[in-house]
Amino acid sequence: MSYITDRHDIELCPNHGLNVVTCGWQQCHGGHLCNRRFYPHHSFTFVLKGKGYYTIGERTFEIHAGQCFVIFPEISTTYVADMDDPWEYIFAIVNGEDALSLIKLLGMTPENPVLPYRMNQEMIRNLNAMCQAGTSGKCLGYDVIGYFLLCISGIVSDYADRNRKENVADNYVESAIAYMK
Repeated sequence: MSYITDRHDIELCPNHGLNVVTCGWQQCHGGHLCNRRFYPHHSFTFVLKGKGYYTIGERTFEIHAGQCFVIFPEISTTYVADMDDPWEYIFAIVNGEDALSLIKLLGMTPENPVLPYRMNQEMIRNLNAMCQAGTSGKCLGYDVIGYFLLCISGIVSDYADRNRKENVADNYVESAIAYMK
């Protein structure tokens, strides 16, 4: 066996907007290969430790701790753990009418399926809580969706901060050029 996993299928709540179908944690051994021709749903993978390689279509991305990647449905994908520093990650497989809107909000596409995230205590706590809620079935999956959305909220906040900083930097450059002219 080339990995250790703790995976939970979620009893779907009656929410057509967004559902977390499956979530879990996985620690891979070096070289563990997951060759999925096609996924039926979108899958978010949050890398906690180590690194690996994600191939979507004809492009390969090196992914490391502090990055999240999305697997898109109906697109050929492969991912493999690094031989020397294999990854550990938490994943959430989602479906629903709002799944694609959420991915677009993050600016993720099949050409750009990777985003950094701030791996702070709050993010780790929410990712772990999502996995633990997946085991209970008490709240029909609404708790799992809530923790997933808290994780996405952290990424959206970081994404907005990065864009705001880039815009401020661009304004300084434009001001400096205008002054020099």
